[in-house]
Amino acid sequence: MSAWDGVAGVAAAERLAEQLAAGQIAHAWLLTGPRGTGKRAVAFALAAALVCERGPGVACGECSGCARALRNRHPDVHHVEPEGVIIPVDVVREAVIPEAARSPFEASYKVFVIEDADRMNDAAQNALLKTLEEPQPDTVFVLVSDHEEEVLETITSRCRVVRLDPVPLERVSEVLVAAGADPDEARRAATLAEGDVARARLLAFDDAVRARVRTWRELPARLASPVDALDAAAEVVAE
Repeated sequence: MSAWDGVAGVAAAERLAEQLAAGQIAHAWLLTGPRGTGKRAVAFALAAALVCERGPGVACGECSGCARALRNRHPDVHHVEPEGVIIPVDVVREAVIPEAARSPFEASYKVFVIEDADRMNDAAQNALLKTLEEPQPDTVFVLVSDHEEEVLETITSRCRVVRLDPVPLERVSEVLVAAGADPDEARRAATLAEGDVARARLLAFDDAVRARVRTWRELPARLASPVDALDAAAEVVAE
């Protein structure tokens, strides 16, 4: 078992796992690529690897550190995301910079996962820049962005950039079958997930998600009359 299991099949994640296992820990990463390539899941797997109780980079997936990081419940893993449409400068100045200057609470590293980093306005990115230029040795930033071109070059130049691509359908199917999925169900989930391994896992194994998918698939056959359509719509809203 490993903290990377949830992103098995993602080539960039496999390279990251190798780097961390070899002790090649950057003070800042930028994970970029199209929406649906699993960047958020990779970011939290990376965070889990850094706070693993068996040592940074081990990513055992079994210790409390890994489990809490993957659920975004670890005191040394800080998740920053947009408030509305942006991440304002006040969030960076008040919630990120002071906390980044403190030592980790229990792990070897303190990790900041900044989701949609391109939605930090220029003032917020410039405020973060000094921290990236003079990083604490036990603080790591993981920036996640669908739009690398909207991240200031001064930020990008101080990060190790990792670009993620959609995982081929056949590879996603193989990962799901290896995890115990029926081959037909695996292919169906892989097709719907469009290269996102984490989403494919939900579609293949999460009973609630599978029930919603069945509801949508069965809708066309039920729409024989306006009354049927209204009944179906009410069920979808309730679901």
